[in-house]
Amino acid sequence: MEKENLVPELQQQAVEVVPGSIKFSNYETLMASAKRLADRVKTVEVTPETVKANKDLRAKLNHSLQDLHKDRMAVQKQWSAPLDEFKNQVKEISNVVGEASSIIDKQISDIEAQERGEKRDRLAELYRLHCASYTGFPVKFDDFIAQNPKLLNKTPLIDKCEQAIADFISKVNTDLNAFASIAHYEEIRDEYLRNGFDFAAAMASVNAKWQRIEAAKAAEPKPKPERSRAEVSPKVETVTAFKIFSEKDAAFAELLLKQNDIKFEKVDL
Repeated sequence: MEKENLVPELQQQAVEVVPGSIKFSNYETLMASAKRLADRVKTVEVTPETVKANKDLRAKLNHSLQDLHKDRMAVQKQWSAPLDEFKNQVKEISNVVGEASSIIDKQISDIEAQERGEKRDRLAELYRLHCASYTGFPVKFDDFIAQNPKLLNKTPLIDKCEQAIADFISKVNTDLNAFASIAHYEEIRDEYLRNGFDFAAAMASVNAKWQRIEAAKAAEPKPKPERSRAEVSPKVETVTAFKIFSEKDAAFAELLLKQNDIKFEKVDL
Protein backbone atom coordinates (compact mmCIF):
# COMPACT_ATOMS: atom_id res chain seq x y z
CA MET A 1 0.00 0.00 0.00
CA GLU A 2 1.43 3.32 -1.07
CA LYS A 3 1.94 5.96 1.59
CA GLU A 4 -0.51 8.83 1.25
CA ASN A 5 1.22 12.04 0.10
CA LEU A 6 -0.61 15.22 1.05
CA VAL A 7 2.00 17.79 0.01
CA PRO A 8 1.20 17.86 -3.76
CA GLU A 9 -2.29 19.09 -2.96
CA LEU A 10 -0.76 22.35 -1.64
CA GLN A 11 1.45 22.60 -4.72
CA GLN A 12 -1.55 22.69 -7.08
CA GLN A 13 -2.05 26.41 -6.86
CA ALA A 14 -4.56 28.16 -9.13
CA VAL A 15 -3.89 31.87 -8.90
CA GLU A 16 -5.03 33.92 -11.86
CA VAL A 17 -3.98 37.56 -12.20
CA VAL A 18 -6.17 39.65 -14.47
CA PRO A 19 -4.35 42.84 -15.46
CA GLY A 20 -6.43 45.89 -14.60
CA SER A 21 -6.49 49.39 -15.98
CA ILE A 22 -7.43 52.82 -14.72
CA LYS A 23 -9.10 55.17 -17.21
CA PHE A 24 -8.45 58.83 -16.56
CA SER A 25 -10.59 60.03 -19.46
CA ASN A 26 -10.23 63.79 -18.96
CA TYR A 27 -6.51 63.71 -18.11
CA GLU A 28 -5.48 65.62 -21.24
CA THR A 29 -8.18 68.27 -20.65
CA LEU A 30 -7.23 68.76 -17.00
CA MET A 31 -3.52 68.90 -17.82
CA ALA A 32 -4.09 71.56 -20.47
CA SER A 33 -6.22 73.60 -18.03
CA ALA A 34 -3.55 73.24 -15.33
CA LYS A 35 -0.83 74.49 -17.68
CA ARG A 36 -2.89 77.48 -18.79
CA LEU A 37 -3.70 78.32 -15.17
CA ALA A 38 -0.04 77.97 -14.15
CA ASP A 39 1.05 80.29 -16.96
CA ARG A 40 -1.50 82.89 -15.87
CA VAL A 41 -0.52 82.66 -12.19
CA LYS A 42 3.15 83.16 -13.07
CA THR A 43 2.30 86.57 -14.50
CA VAL A 44 0.30 87.69 -11.47
CA GLU A 45 2.00 90.39 -9.41
CA VAL A 46 1.01 90.47 -5.78
CA THR A 47 0.62 94.00 -4.38
CA PRO A 48 -0.73 95.25 -1.06
CA GLU A 49 -3.99 96.04 -2.86
CA THR A 50 -4.33 92.52 -4.37
CA VAL A 51 -3.20 90.39 -1.41
CA LYS A 52 -6.74 89.36 -0.44
CA ALA A 53 -7.68 88.44 -4.01
CA ASN A 54 -4.47 86.42 -4.45
CA LYS A 55 -5.10 84.56 -1.20
CA ASP A 56 -8.54 83.59 -2.50
CA LEU A 57 -6.95 82.39 -5.73
CA ARG A 58 -4.41 80.30 -3.86
CA ALA A 59 -7.17 78.74 -1.74
CA LYS A 60 -9.12 77.74 -4.85
CA LEU A 61 -6.03 76.16 -6.40
CA ASN A 62 -5.29 74.15 -3.26
CA HIS A 63 -8.90 73.05 -2.94
CA SER A 64 -8.88 71.79 -6.53
CA LEU A 65 -5.74 69.74 -5.82
CA GLN A 66 -7.29 68.28 -2.65
CA ASP A 67 -10.28 67.04 -4.64
CA LEU A 68 -7.97 65.46 -7.18
CA HIS A 69 -5.97 63.67 -4.47
CA LYS A 70 -9.17 62.39 -2.85
CA ASP A 71 -10.06 60.79 -6.18
CA ARG A 72 -6.58 59.26 -6.37
CA MET A 73 -6.87 57.76 -2.89
CA ALA A 74 -10.30 56.29 -3.68
CA VAL A 75 -8.96 54.69 -6.87
CA GLN A 76 -5.89 53.37 -5.01
CA LYS A 77 -8.09 51.75 -2.38
CA GLN A 78 -10.19 50.00 -5.02
CA TRP A 79 -7.05 48.89 -6.87
CA SER A 80 -5.52 47.43 -3.68
CA ALA A 81 -8.65 45.58 -2.60
CA PRO A 82 -8.06 42.39 -4.70
CA LEU A 83 -4.41 42.22 -3.57
CA ASP A 84 -5.39 42.63 0.09
CA GLU A 85 -7.94 39.86 -0.25
CA PHE A 86 -5.34 37.56 -1.84
CA LYS A 87 -2.88 38.31 1.01
CA ASN A 88 -5.51 37.41 3.62
CA GLN A 89 -6.32 34.15 1.85
CA VAL A 90 -2.66 33.12 1.72
CA LYS A 91 -2.29 34.04 5.41
CA GLU A 92 -5.26 31.82 6.35
CA ILE A 93 -3.78 28.85 4.48
CA SER A 94 -0.38 29.49 6.08
CA ASN A 95 -1.91 29.45 9.56
CA VAL A 96 -3.59 26.09 8.95
CA VAL A 97 -0.46 24.49 7.51
CA GLY A 98 1.70 26.11 10.22
CA GLU A 99 -0.36 24.54 12.99
CA ALA A 100 0.03 21.12 11.40
CA SER A 101 3.77 21.64 10.92
CA SER A 102 4.19 22.66 14.57
CA ILE A 103 2.77 19.30 15.65
CA ILE A 104 5.48 17.53 13.65
CA ASP A 105 8.13 19.94 15.02
CA LYS A 106 7.13 19.13 18.60
CA GLN A 107 7.41 15.39 18.06
CA ILE A 108 10.79 15.74 16.31
CA SER A 109 12.09 17.99 19.13
CA ASP A 110 10.98 15.47 21.76
CA ILE A 111 12.74 12.60 20.00
CA GLU A 112 15.95 14.64 19.49
CA ALA A 113 15.91 15.74 23.14
CA GLN A 114 15.57 12.10 24.22
CA GLU A 115 18.45 11.07 21.96
CA ARG A 116 20.64 13.89 23.31
CA GLY A 117 19.84 12.84 26.88
CA GLU A 118 20.74 9.22 26.17
CA LYS A 119 23.98 10.25 24.47
CA ARG A 120 24.83 12.58 27.35
CA ASP A 121 24.44 9.74 29.86
CA ARG A 122 26.70 7.52 27.77
CA LEU A 123 29.37 10.19 27.41
CA ALA A 124 29.22 10.93 31.14
CA GLU A 125 29.99 7.28 31.89
CA LEU A 126 32.91 7.29 29.43
CA TYR A 127 34.20 10.48 31.04
CA ARG A 128 34.05 8.88 34.49
CA LEU A 129 36.00 5.86 33.28
CA HIS A 130 38.75 7.98 31.73
CA CYS A 131 39.01 10.22 34.80
CA ALA A 132 39.61 7.15 36.97
CA SER A 133 43.16 7.01 35.61
CA TYR A 134 43.94 10.46 37.08
CA THR A 135 43.70 10.78 40.86
CA GLY A 136 41.75 13.84 41.94
CA PHE A 137 41.06 15.08 38.41
CA PRO A 138 39.36 18.45 39.08
CA VAL A 139 37.15 18.99 35.99
CA LYS A 140 33.57 17.72 36.19
CA PHE A 141 31.74 16.28 33.18
CA ASP A 142 29.28 19.19 33.17
CA ASP A 143 32.17 21.63 32.73
CA PHE A 144 33.65 19.51 29.96
CA ILE A 145 30.39 19.23 28.00
CA ALA A 146 29.74 22.96 28.44
CA GLN A 147 32.98 23.53 26.53
CA ASN A 148 32.07 20.89 23.90
CA PRO A 149 28.27 21.04 23.39
CA LYS A 150 28.49 19.81 19.76
CA LEU A 151 29.43 16.35 21.04
CA LEU A 152 25.78 15.91 22.03
CA ASN A 153 24.64 16.30 18.42
CA LYS A 154 23.68 13.22 16.47
CA THR A 155 26.54 13.53 13.95
CA PRO A 156 29.68 12.81 16.05
CA LEU A 157 29.94 9.06 16.59
CA ILE A 158 30.63 7.70 20.07
CA ASP A 159 34.19 6.67 19.14
CA LYS A 160 35.00 10.22 18.07
CA CYS A 161 33.41 11.63 21.22
CA GLU A 162 35.41 9.26 23.41
CA GLN A 163 38.64 10.35 21.70
CA ALA A 164 37.71 13.99 22.41
CA ILE A 165 37.19 13.09 26.08
CA ALA A 166 40.57 11.35 26.30
CA ASP A 167 42.38 14.24 24.59
CA PHE A 168 40.75 16.81 26.89
CA ILE A 169 41.59 14.97 30.12
CA SER A 170 45.18 14.42 28.99
CA LYS A 171 45.63 18.08 28.04
CA VAL A 172 44.23 19.40 31.33
CA ASN A 173 46.38 17.01 33.35
CA THR A 174 49.50 18.06 31.40
CA ASP A 175 48.72 21.75 31.87
CA LEU A 176 48.17 21.41 35.62
CA ASN A 177 51.45 19.56 36.06
CA ALA A 178 53.28 22.11 33.92
CA PHE A 179 52.67 25.07 36.22
CA ALA A 180 52.50 23.24 39.54
CA SER A 181 55.87 24.65 40.61
CA ILE A 182 55.57 28.25 39.44
CA ALA A 183 54.67 31.30 41.52
CA HIS A 184 50.99 31.88 42.33
CA TYR A 185 50.16 28.31 41.32
CA GLU A 186 46.84 28.16 43.19
CA GLU A 187 45.56 31.35 41.58
CA ILE A 188 46.66 30.30 38.09
CA ARG A 189 45.08 26.88 38.59
CA ASP A 190 41.75 28.39 39.66
CA GLU A 191 41.79 30.84 36.74
CA TYR A 192 42.61 28.00 34.34
CA LEU A 193 39.73 25.83 35.58
CA ARG A 194 37.28 28.73 35.71
CA ASN A 195 37.87 30.32 32.30
CA GLY A 196 38.07 27.87 29.45
CA PHE A 197 41.16 25.74 30.31
CA ASP A 198 43.50 28.14 28.51
CA PHE A 199 47.01 27.76 29.96
CA ALA A 200 48.54 30.95 28.49
CA ALA A 201 45.50 33.11 29.24
CA ALA A 202 45.39 31.95 32.88
CA MET A 203 49.05 32.78 33.45
CA ALA A 204 48.74 36.15 31.71
CA SER A 205 45.69 37.11 33.78
CA VAL A 206 47.25 36.24 37.15
CA ASN A 207 50.63 37.78 36.30
CA ALA A 208 48.93 40.99 35.20
CA LYS A 209 47.06 41.09 38.52
CA TRP A 210 50.28 40.79 40.55
CA GLN A 211 52.02 43.39 38.40
CA ARG A 212 49.23 45.82 39.27
CA ILE A 213 49.61 44.98 42.97
CA GLU A 214 53.38 45.52 42.89
CA ALA A 215 52.98 48.79 40.99
CA ALA A 216 50.45 50.01 43.56
CA LYS A 217 52.82 49.15 46.40
CA ALA A 218 55.69 50.97 44.69
CA ALA A 219 53.53 54.05 44.30
CA GLU A 220 52.66 54.20 48.01
CA PRO A 221 54.50 56.92 50.00
CA LYS A 222 57.37 55.44 52.00
CA PRO A 223 57.36 56.09 55.79
CA LYS A 224 60.05 58.45 57.07
CA PRO A 225 62.85 56.67 59.01
CA GLU A 226 62.68 57.15 62.77
CA ARG A 227 65.36 59.42 64.17
CA SER A 228 67.57 58.29 67.02
CA ARG A 229 67.15 59.71 70.49
CA ALA A 230 70.33 61.72 70.05
CA GLU A 231 68.77 63.38 66.97
CA VAL A 232 65.49 64.24 68.62
CA SER A 233 66.87 65.30 72.05
CA PRO A 234 66.68 69.05 72.75
CA LYS A 235 69.79 71.07 72.05
CA VAL A 236 71.76 72.23 75.09
CA GLU A 237 73.06 75.77 74.90
CA THR A 238 76.81 76.15 75.41
CA VAL A 239 77.88 79.22 77.36
CA THR A 240 81.38 80.61 76.90
CA ALA A 241 82.62 83.40 79.13
CA PHE A 242 85.28 85.96 78.24
CA LYS A 243 86.88 88.36 80.72
CA ILE A 244 87.76 91.77 79.23
CA PHE A 245 89.83 94.04 81.38
CA SER A 246 89.22 97.47 79.82
CA GLU A 247 85.96 99.26 79.19
CA LYS A 248 87.17 100.31 75.77
CA ASP A 249 87.84 96.72 74.68
CA ALA A 250 84.54 95.61 76.21
CA ALA A 251 82.66 98.24 74.22
CA PHE A 252 84.43 97.18 71.04
CA ALA A 253 83.72 93.51 71.68
CA GLU A 254 80.03 94.28 72.31
CA LEU A 255 79.86 96.19 69.00
CA LEU A 256 81.34 93.25 67.07
CA LEU A 257 78.88 90.82 68.62
CA LYS A 258 75.91 92.99 67.67
CA GLN A 259 77.13 93.53 64.11
CA ASN A 260 77.45 89.74 63.59
CA ASP A 261 74.08 88.87 65.23
CA ILE A 262 75.75 86.81 67.90
CA LYS A 263 73.63 86.14 70.92
CA PHE A 264 75.31 87.32 74.14
CA GLU A 265 74.53 88.46 77.60
CA LYS A 266 76.57 91.08 79.41
CA VAL A 267 77.43 90.19 82.99
CA ASP A 268 79.12 92.69 85.26
CA LEU A 269 81.50 91.12 87.79
